[in-house]
Amino acid sequence: MKIDPKRILDRLAPQGFQLAFVDEGWSGFSLVRKHRKDLFEQIRIGQGSQRGGQLGDQVEAGVQCAIVPGQTALKGMAEYVPLIEIASETETGWTKLANEADAVQWESKLFAVAPLRVVELANEVGDELLSRTSEARTAATEYLAKCYAAGSTPLEMLSKLTAQADDSHLSEANRVLSRPIICIPDGRVFYHVAALAISLFAREVEGDKNWLVGREPNTWKWEDRGLMVRLQIMASKLACEPGW
Repeated sequence: MKIDPKRILDRLAPQGFQLAFVDEGWSGFSLVRKHRKDLFEQIRIGQGSQRGGQLGDQVEAGVQCAIVPGQTALKGMAEYVPLIEIASETETGWTKLANEADAVQWESKLFAVAPLRVVELANEVGDELLSRTSEARTAATEYLAKCYAAGSTPLEMLSKLTAQADDSHLSEANRVLSRPIICIPDGRVFYHVAALAISLFAREVEGDKNWLVGREPNTWKWEDRGLMVRLQIMASKLACEPGW
């Protein structure tokens, strides 16, 4: 690894950025800063290897505006732009690093460009992003209020909600949990609480007691994405992802 994540964080922390998440081996990491209510700025950095080389031989970065601060920002919940203006290979967005001097030079470009560009992006896309997710965000907030009324921790919430549920509620929650929805490492409990809350309280929140029945947490079609957005917002807040 040639770039220094600590050096990057130390340089950007005074501007309000904090570490959002780290991929295994620091192959990727993200810094986050709140833009305004329900809107976050992220600077995302990825590291790769050249053929026969080591992780960190090449690096890329981009900025993102999202309605959640961490790994839960899936398709439809965020807008991402690669920072090709700091890349040596503008077609791919990657920069090859031969030594630490190359890394320091790339980091300097990142510091000069990313904090300004991420604000520009949030200003450009933020209103539309909030508008198109308004219904899901409102519903997630209402479901979470039910969860917080049930308990002070996710485990307590899960216990209390399970006690309220009948077999049909449990079946639908478990069906949703069987899908590839978990974006937070070791975060199954947060998604379990979210899915069970939606199953239990759909009548009150959605106006339809069967709103969840048979619905899939898809991300590829917007008309089917509402469940996934609700789940990710709820899990993010239950997990207290850095940035909230």
